[in-house]
Amino acid sequence: FSGEIPTQFSGLSRLAILDLSHNHFTGKLNIFVSLQNLVSLNVSFNDFSGKLPDTPFFRKLPLSNLAGNKVLYLPNGVADPRVTQTQNTMKLAMSILVSISVVLTLLAIDR
Repeated sequence: FSGEIPTQFSGLSRLAILDLSHNHFTGKLNIFVSLQNLVSLNVSFNDFSGKLPDTPFFRKLPLSNLAGNKVLYLPNGVADPRVTQTQNTMKLAMSILVSISVVLTLLAIDR
């Protein structure tokens, strides 16, 4: 499926779970703000863009449910876990390299 989410979605007040992942939907996610009974939303791997609505529901939404979109912005950054995962992997790799270097240096000093 592709295109913008129809505005009629905002009238689905009893909707609790919505999985729109792996499509080609576009536009902003503001349409889902009025869905008060929504407890689960997965819009990953689409073409959504813009700032995420600043609501308690969207603040608690797992980043994996937002991944793979053009550019979705959280109030404090980009909502793509691949960015954070890459940064965490790099930090871990650097920590391991530094630890190994320290151990090797200490072993060389003891000889």
